[in-house]
Amino acid sequence: MAPGCRSARADLRSAETSCCKTYRGDTGCRGRHTALERDLSLQAGNSLARGRPKAWLPQQEGGWEATWFDRGPQNVLPVRDGELCFAELVCTELMVSTAARRLGQAGVQLIAAPRATSGHPRWDVAVRMAAIAAGAFVVTANRRGALAGGSWIVAPDGDILARTSEDNPLISLEIDLSAADAAKLTYPRNVRD
Repeated sequence: MAPGCRSARADLRSAETSCCKTYRGDTGCRGRHTALERDLSLQAGNSLARGRPKAWLPQQEGGWEATWFDRGPQNVLPVRDGELCFAELVCTELMVSTAARRLGQAGVQLIAAPRATSGHPRWDVAVRMAAIAAGAFVVTANRRGALAGGSWIVAPDGDILARTSEDNPLISLEIDLSAADAAKLTYPRNVRD
């Protein structure tokens, strides 16, 4: 964790991005593709770059990603930008608790999590558990429209700090990065592997 790392600004808008690219059988797509996500990732120096390959892929009705895509590597790497240490977990990857835990152990203070999900309560739980497992803030932006599951900012202890709504599609919140640093020293982050 970087000394002097005290605050950052988290701005989140319900996104018109597609983090779970769907290839339906009726489009004629029958092959496998590299699962490079169609979202944009913030890189060190405030530049945008194409997202990394998604490592954990669902296999279910409406999302046969394990059939359509080749799986990316499971070593999600943190990015440092000045005092901020952050990483990205895409959609289903929030459900993999070991991914968030490893990022927390690597010193990540903020996890960006683009999704294209429904409003099912499991997503609320998954985002909150990722924050708890990592001891990091999680900012998650969901696709708007038919998959309107909302977007929110979660504290390292799992509390939801801000949430978008139809009346409030943009949320902005100043966060204290030292809270993420301190959370790394507490339960359950201090449980040894």
